[in-house]
Amino acid sequence: MEGTAAFAGFAVVIGVTLPVYVWAAVTLWRRASVADRMTAAILGMRLSLGNERVARGWVRAFVPTLVMMAFVLMCAVSGLVGPEYGSVMLEVGLAGVALSMLLAGIVGLFARPKFLVPPHMRRDRSLFARDE
Repeated sequence: MEGTAAFAGFAVVIGVTLPVYVWAAVTLWRRASVADRMTAAILGMRLSLGNERVARGWVRAFVPTLVMMAFVLMCAVSGLVGPEYGSVMLEVGLAGVALSMLLAGIVGLFARPKFLVPPHMRRDRSLFARDE
């Protein structure tokens, strides 16, 4: 019974924050200034070790990371439904988390596939591109 309460609490926290992140992703997709502010914030938190390309990669990977968060919510909710549906939801959720983590890494490092990169960031150089 205690585990069910933990699943419900986690699902509520993720469910409340997910719409905020969706709004942030839509804003990021539409305005280049948001990408610049997010990059500056990541540089300020030192998550990118002072490298602007790494910070831009974190920002580029925001959309696949948001999709991963939705799959995490699916995993959390799987504990609240019956065992016949819960196991399937958990398996799909875990596969989705793995796939979206892989996509977030690819988008962050290589800026590919282009349809997952915000339009104003598609010309950014990937992390491994040579400086000319």
